[in-house]
Amino acid sequence: MMESIICFGAGINSTAMTLLLYEQGNHLPIVFADTGCEWPETYAFINLFEKYLLKQWNIKIIKVQSERGNMYDWFWKEKKIPFVRARMCTRIWKLEPIVRNFPTAKVHFVGIGADESHRAKREFKRYKVVRKFPLIETGIKREDCKKIIERHGLPVPPRSNCFICPFQSLERYRELASRHPDLFAKAVALEERAGRWLKYYAPLRKLILLDKYTR
Repeated sequence: MMESIICFGAGINSTAMTLLLYEQGNHLPIVFADTGCEWPETYAFINLFEKYLLKQWNIKIIKVQSERGNMYDWFWKEKKIPFVRARMCTRIWKLEPIVRNFPTAKVHFVGIGADESHRAKREFKRYKVVRKFPLIETGIKREDCKKIIERHGLPVPPRSNCFICPFQSLERYRELASRHPDLFAKAVALEERAGRWLKYYAPLRKLILLDKYTR
């Protein structure tokens, strides 16, 4: 019976946490909940990191998905967009697929740094899951995490989030438009189909002022 898992988000903190736990001999299953909407750089890092894990510890990353499938496709079909106040994305595309695939794992190790301890919610009564935060417990902050990753000879991973996340800054959306115009166009198209905006005060097409990326 599996009692504990590592919730791997492919960002700086969860990568460092995974490396620390494995260094300490805690070779727990590493689980990544794939929304289908991560930035291409995140998927590239996951592939690189998995190769390193296979080489060092002969372990692969376990990838799970929501029963609703690709998050973008679901919002497109429903003519909706992710909404800041609802926060349904984390529950449906992250928590639920992990709990469904690992029903006996009642302890989830989560990579939140000591400098973000206010984000640490230790218990999800709905799923009867307890979360542990090794980085907070040992006082490890984001900058420390970068050093841990570099010590293993790995590149520091990019910020991990969905390309249609309403919590992204405008600068992040500008970066999306510049580096991945196809994905930016998809975000704009989703807004237009839903009749609502990811950044609630104006449409991305107007805010970013990069029409050439959406033609």
